[in-house]
Amino acid sequence: AAPIPAPTPLPTAVPTPLPTKFPSAAPTDSPTLAPTTDLPTLAPTTSSYTTVSATLTMSGLNASKVSDDDLDAIKAGLASVLDGVDAGDVYDVAVTDSARRLRGKSTVLPGFTVPEVRRALRSSSATVSFRVAVDIATSSFSDKSDLLSSVSLDLSDADADSTDLISAIQSAASSDTFASTEVAAYSAILVTRPPSSAPTSAPTGGGTSSVSDDAGYRHSGSPSYLTIALSIAVVLLCLFAVAWYGRTVRRVKTDQADSLRHTAQSTAQAGDVELVGNA
Repeated sequence: AAPIPAPTPLPTAVPTPLPTKFPSAAPTDSPTLAPTTDLPTLAPTTSSYTTVSATLTMSGLNASKVSDDDLDAIKAGLASVLDGVDAGDVYDVAVTDSARRLRGKSTVLPGFTVPEVRRALRSSSATVSFRVAVDIATSSFSDKSDLLSSVSLDLSDADADSTDLISAIQSAASSDTFASTEVAAYSAILVTRPPSSAPTSAPTGGGTSSVSDDAGYRHSGSPSYLTIALSIAVVLLCLFAVAWYGRTVRRVKTDQADSLRHTAQSTAQAGDVELVGNA
């Protein structure tokens, strides 16, 4: 009997898996801008913050003998005679040598018909400079003028009779630097900073950096040294490229001239050989 081919199985399609939806990631907040080179503006200063700059000329005081402990003692002594001012409100205490000052009172001496000034001479004198800074809104002063008036009046009292001030300084000091010292003159002026603008949420401007001075004003900075150095490097690179290009062109022209000269010489020599053969 004829062979019967074996039947093949019916083809079955491989079933594909059911499609699944991949869950999307949770939405994120918008990214913030990259920081720029500009600095943010300073925090605003309150208009009630007031500073009084003052000086005291002290006769009998040698600035070269004043130590850091003596400066702290001066701060404590000033706070004891300035009404409404604590030691923490006194800043930038410094002592510098000053010219000898003559201090006295005009009187008419017996036997004289014109005033003669009696002078109290001291072998040395120094100027004590300091600042009194308070927030009027949280102080006992009604306004800026009240602070200046109070400081000036208290310093005037110390100028007239410096016993309380010198005693307070000596009590706080650990040396005898102020043993023969008295106040010879004083001054006080109002130096209040104007309020600065509120800080911005993002730095303003761009391209150049900026800094703020003590008054809170911003000033544009000059180009950085890196920018200047890169500019010089680019200029030098351009000059080098021009010089290299010119040298390359001259070399190519020289090579071409040498090649033409060599070809002409070879042609001339070949003609001479041919003439000799014909002879």
